Amino acid sequence: PGPLEERLALLDRLLEVRKAERTIERDDALGRYAFGDRWRGAASDWAALSAIHGWDRRNHVDNPPLAGEDEEAAACRALAAELTAEQRRGLPALADEAERASASALRLLDAAAKPVALELDEAFGVAALPDVPLNAAADRLEAWAAASDGLTKFLGYHAQRAAARAAGLGELIDRLEDGRVAAGDALDAFDMARFEAILRKGFANRPELAGFDGAQHEQTLKAFRTLDADRMTLARREVAAAHYDGLPRSGAAALGEVGLLQREFQKKRNHLPLRRLLAEAGRAVQAIKPVFMMSPLSVAQYLEAPGPDGAGGLEFDLLLMDEASQVRPVDALGGVARAKQLVVVGDDKQLPPTRFFATSLGSDELDTADAAELNTGDLESILGLCTAQSMPGTMLRWHYRSKHPSLIAVSNREFYDGNLQVIPSPARRPEDLGVRFHRITEGYFDRGGSATHRVEAQTIARAVMDFARETPHRSLGVGAFSVGQRDLILDEIEALRRETPEADGFFAEDVEEPFFVKNLENIQGDERDVIFISVGYGPDAEGNVTMNFGPLSAEGGERRLNVLITRAKRRLEVFSSLVAGDIDAERVSRRGPKAFKTFLAYAERGRFPGDSDAEAEAGGGASTGRPSTLERAVAAALTERGLSVEHRVGAGGFYVDLAVVDPTDPSRYAVAVLLDGPGYAAARSARERDRSREGVLKMMGWNVLRVWSLDWFNRPGEQADRIVAAVEAATRADEAEADDGPAPEPARAAPGIERVEAEGPEVFQPMPYVEAAFKTSGP
Repeated sequence: PGPLEERLALLDRLLEVRKAERTIERDDALGRYAFGDRWRGAASDWAALSAIHGWDRRNHVDNPPLAGEDEEAAACRALAAELTAEQRRGLPALADEAERASASALRLLDAAAKPVALELDEAFGVAALPDVPLNAAADRLEAWAAASDGLTKFLGYHAQRAAARAAGLGELIDRLEDGRVAAGDALDAFDMARFEAILRKGFANRPELAGFDGAQHEQTLKAFRTLDADRMTLARREVAAAHYDGLPRSGAAALGEVGLLQREFQKKRNHLPLRRLLAEAGRAVQAIKPVFMMSPLSVAQYLEAPGPDGAGGLEFDLLLMDEASQVRPVDALGGVARAKQLVVVGDDKQLPPTRFFATSLGSDELDTADAAELNTGDLESILGLCTAQSMPGTMLRWHYRSKHPSLIAVSNREFYDGNLQVIPSPARRPEDLGVRFHRITEGYFDRGGSATHRVEAQTIARAVMDFARETPHRSLGVGAFSVGQRDLILDEIEALRRETPEADGFFAEDVEEPFFVKNLENIQGDERDVIFISVGYGPDAEGNVTMNFGPLSAEGGERRLNVLITRAKRRLEVFSSLVAGDIDAERVSRRGPKAFKTFLAYAERGRFPGDSDAEAEAGGGASTGRPSTLERAVAAALTERGLSVEHRVGAGGFYVDLAVVDPTDPSRYAVAVLLDGPGYAAARSARERDRSREGVLKMMGWNVLRVWSLDWFNRPGEQADRIVAAVEAATRADEAEADDGPAPEPARAAPGIERVEAEGPEVFQPMPYVEAAFKTSGP
């Protein structure tokens, strides 16, 4: 309607209609009781029902039941009183006609019902055919005629239902058919009933489960964590005590190797060369300092080789070799020959040893070599040699360096087959974490000249200076694809430093993680909070892109890429005039450029090519796997309390079961809810299950709360309130921290060393090492 008054009247009318509909729905049982088969809910014949209602009211007022008379007899007497004499005379004929019609209808219904074995009790709620309401039978026959194809569906459903009832699911079938359980909830309802039966059987078989209390169990776990930590501390102290007991005591005669050391200590000059000292007093030195940290070259330079019979020279119980992918077998064998046991740690997906000074074997030597024997010269590293010898190995799967899953996502997919377990981040939409892409739209790659990109280098130099001024408490490194680009970036930074002397403190070298600019051949082993990557390569002055990306295009280029893109702990920023679409996969044959194309695409879009939105979200947020029944139940309860919950947050096999979004800051998660579900049961040890996983999540900044399934089963409301309280507490703590300002960042310096004074006879005490800090002047 046009006029406002008519619109308002219409709205009022609609509200009345809706109120009436709710009343009809609420009083459906009363309607069926009062009007029988004439009641059709909102679709009833209201004129007919009104007439019946009016007649019924008149009967109760004008013709109340007589003593001992039931309501049906009273109604018949009242009806007869309203009829005229002529009408009363025609009643017997009408009754006979009605009886004949009813009998005919029942015969027809019986003829239709028998071929399909219709169950009267199920169809009409009666035991015998004469009790079937004729109007209900008419409706049923009309529905059959209108949808004859539904017969086969009904027969199939009937067979499945019979099988389900035979399997003991009669209660679930009844609830489905009367609407108490929706069809979409049937599986969950079945699971809950099944789990409850299993749980009660478990309670009967194991009474300790029936008495489980989460709070008490947490106290047990707290004691376990304390004892486990104490055991590790005790192990260190036992090692220190054993070392102390093995220290050589100074004797009066001061003879032998100990005496030689004492005399060397007293000298002011003319000390013995280190190699000779270790040859003549090596066992005493080894007793005082049982751990030698040496490069392969130092082993050859300072330690005498064992004799042909193994005698002579120092021998070690264990040789631990790190970064083994960069150690050539010929360099490592000297250390291996001096050790009883060998542990090699390395990554064959990272850089091999440099071949700059290596010389290949001549053709004559290769011809004379026995092809059936393993030639160490044919293997690039000691890691490859150990692998070729089928030494037992294991993969270190927990990746804890990256503070956000996106920092390791490309390497995990491209190089490690998704086997790395990445610790999830509490940052839901992080501002200072993850991967960023900066496209350089000005300048060009000077192909054929300096093979550098000057504008890109200048952009990175300005970004470095901004970083030094704005976040000096964070560490920063720059990785370049080529030596030329590295040198150009250094020149540009030096020029800006001369203009900004107040930022010189950031570039000091006497800190734990100093600023650096390196090319990808030299960056392995370094890690920083933030890494800037300078691609350098890109369109030239004419806009052409060649498919040559320097070392990346060589054999093993993918390993160089893997090293470069995994150096950042908090943030990785890519500066490039090249985009993924510029790389033609059909024009490159090696894996390096193809992996580089994938990396650029991920950096640009925050997802892998072909991933859906859900899969992209799973790369650094919620997993797409189906949540367990317990997860869904807890999440539903929290959602009812107004909280936003995400399932299985994380990537790479390490997930938080439920992550509650901070109500005051949607960019982060307030609480990680851990459940004792399949992930908890799959843990291989109590330490991993009850200490390590929770510990590393807290290390990453999560607020962790564990909910036990038995507690949830017995007291779901109480457990949901616990989670809500934990979210509120975490939110208050964050607000208080924000009011107080950011916490001061720890100084980037080497950790101190605690010295413990020992009692007892005079011994050669190990001297604490203190890193020297040399101040330099000038840039």
